Amino acid sequence: METAKSRVTGESMRVAIVSTPRTCSSFLGSMMAKKYKLEEYSEIFSYGNASVERGMEKLQKLKDTDNYSVKITSTSFRLHTEIISPETFPWEIFDKIILAEREDLSQQVASWMLLNHAQLNGHFDHNNLVKYLTIELKNVQNIPFLDHDFENVMTDINYFYNEIKNSLIKFADKVNVVKYELLQKQPEDYLTELNNILETDFSIQDISGVATKTELDYTPFIDYYNLREKVYATKEENNESVTTEHPFENEGTV
Repeated sequence: METAKSRVTGESMRVAIVSTPRTCSSFLGSMMAKKYKLEEYSEIFSYGNASVERGMEKLQKLKDTDNYSVKITSTSFRLHTEIISPETFPWEIFDKIILAEREDLSQQVASWMLLNHAQLNGHFDHNNLVKYLTIELKNVQNIPFLDHDFENVMTDINYFYNEIKNSLIKFADKVNVVKYELLQKQPEDYLTELNNILETDFSIQDISGVATKTELDYTPFIDYYNLREKVYATKEENNESVTTEHPFENEGTV
């Protein structure tokens, strides 16, 4: 009789990567797809003004097909409530659910806000973007603090912890939590812990050539705008304060 465990170690598998922005979640999805020869759907519900009917077709595709990894963000859950919600999403069909998150929320918020700042100023290519932000961070007072961006990313973070993770408690045996901070180590230093968390057998060859370590130091932006205090205050204002504590096993510690 086929079980979720045999599927994960065999040829058939459905994997969901659930995340907030800037958590290396795309890397995790691509890595699982490459290792286990899965179709990679990436952010399947991340679409502009597509119809509800089209969204429902995508949801049905997840139920009807097999052998894939799919990335789903808290943004998609928030913006497409007529199609998906944490409470009604078919978590039961997945063999493995990977939550990608960060310990340092101020770094996460700064990363998202500065990425958006760079893109608004026409910098999309990775190398160009890093070069631009490296220069900008030397004159951090010239980088505007956009309240709208801050509120958007904090709303996503709050939703992830307060809504999505709470809905997954009943599926805790399928859930693994990977911290972004772990992936800031060199591959040879994080590989064993990552395999323990995910119950996988990735080798150095499986992840060679894939960079997960950030090339930027966001501390000047964080300090200049007192971002840690702003993040904490927003957590306090939320009905259910954001916490990175959860009942899931195999979370790893960094």
